[in-house]
Amino acid sequence: MKAAIVIGTYNNEAHIVQTIASVKSQKMGDWRCLVIDNGSTDASSEIAQKETFQDDR
Repeated sequence: MKAAIVIGTYNNEAHIVQTIASVKSQKMGDWRCLVIDNGSTDASSEIAQKETFQDDR
């Protein structure tokens, strides 16, 4: 069974790395993480892309 984790974000660059790191540290290996950015005007989207592309899941 594959789990889906959905993270909604808006101007959250101060916390998005920590949030994604928390998901990556889970022991369950079969999951997909989706980060939904709601038009942030900060670097949230770019940071999330960088963090999620560093993981093969």
